[in-house]
Amino acid sequence: MTIDRGYLEIWKEIAPHAFTAELPFEPTTAFLDGQLHLMRASFMNTWEVFLDVQFVNPLNRLFRWGATTVVLSFDNYKLTPTAKQPTQRRRTTKIPKLEWNEQVCLPSRIPDNYEQLIMNRVFKARVCQHVVANVPGLLDLRNGRRLIVDYNDGSLEFTEGCTEPTRIFQQHELGESDVKFAAYMTDSDSFLADSIDGDYVVIAAMQLEKTKQMGGKIPNVAVRRIAMQPKPQKRLITGAVVPHRTRQYEFVHINLLVESLQRWVASHCMLGKDFIGHEIRLISFLVALVGCDFTNGLPRVGPKTVWQKLPIIWKPLQKAFNHDKNEFCVADVGNGVLTTLLCAINRKHVHGHTQSLEQLVTSLRTSPTLQPSIKQKVPTVHELACLVRNSNWVLHYWWDASLPPREASKHYGFVQNRNGNTERDSNSALKDAETELLHMSGDENSSEET
Repeated sequence: MTIDRGYLEIWKEIAPHAFTAELPFEPTTAFLDGQLHLMRASFMNTWEVFLDVQFVNPLNRLFRWGATTVVLSFDNYKLTPTAKQPTQRRRTTKIPKLEWNEQVCLPSRIPDNYEQLIMNRVFKARVCQHVVANVPGLLDLRNGRRLIVDYNDGSLEFTEGCTEPTRIFQQHELGESDVKFAAYMTDSDSFLADSIDGDYVVIAAMQLEKTKQMGGKIPNVAVRRIAMQPKPQKRLITGAVVPHRTRQYEFVHINLLVESLQRWVASHCMLGKDFIGHEIRLISFLVALVGCDFTNGLPRVGPKTVWQKLPIIWKPLQKAFNHDKNEFCVADVGNGVLTTLLCAINRKHVHGHTQSLEQLVTSLRTSPTLQPSIKQKVPTVHELACLVRNSNWVLHYWWDASLPPREASKHYGFVQNRNGNTERDSNSALKDAETELLHMSGDENSSEET
């Protein structure tokens, strides 16, 4: 799971010049998310072919594109946020779990059931170790090129002719590759991230906004990802053969995207002077609110709907944001942003004057015009409060992953169960969220304001 691709489709319409088939500039540093390259195509029956196709060719390509430093990154599970556990459990529920003994080495050929085995962390660690041990020696590291492998407890630097890699000191070790890249990005003049994960686009945009606010040097940043194709038309003839399409890639110039989104907000929303330069953070919060690796999202509400209503929810969104804490007031989001948004979407189903989230939820759950199946999907106040809190945690994590707040905290909608696993705190025990939302007057944030 990544961010909803609907946002990327909207942003491509707003800033088509930021999405190109050609590399927009020559990068000095490039970053390959190795975690996503651990999957394999059916024709990769040997480790030699697997390494060549999934790692050697992509890394050499980044060097050919001009990068003198290329980073190959893998996730460090010891530092992966526990806030991701609820999503991971939901993903893996229907996946058969195969065991792999820690004492067993990799077989000489890739197993036929590789797709199931790679879901086992022990087996995946063995594959990562095999990549790290063999890929550096297969790369062209002439002319001052260097490879940095960011894996587990630190980074290793490989250069031409080195017999032993140099260990690089890292001030902050991180878990997931899609936040690791930010440190390499801000230290370069021009940076390219090669990853199909949509999180890279929004996180890179946030990092540019952060760097500018801190007065740092702004690098050119691009993300290479799978190109978004127009949605195919419905086939009129049953059984018609759909021609095979080779996977196409595109580059997203993050600097141009950020500028275009800022201009769009300025021309369509009531942008307060204190929020100029903070637009990406507010947009990113809405991205998390719709759904990502750490949030459940709003049922039946997607990016297209949120973006259409952005002009009317932008003002309460600004009011809810606390610059000093870098997060949103749960009560203000509930009684302001969510009430305004959900009222606008469900106006024909909302009866009476709704000034608070509690009133809106009650109105929707008792509406005579809503189908019973839809009524059942209307979130409770507690669930919506939990969503806002989870989204606040995501905002911190995307902004500065080296300083995330304590995860298993009710303030961010997470609790630990008896087994020590992290769960979303979205049941009736969510007292603090209930107090904030139910006892907050809705007069100032009424949806009638817009």
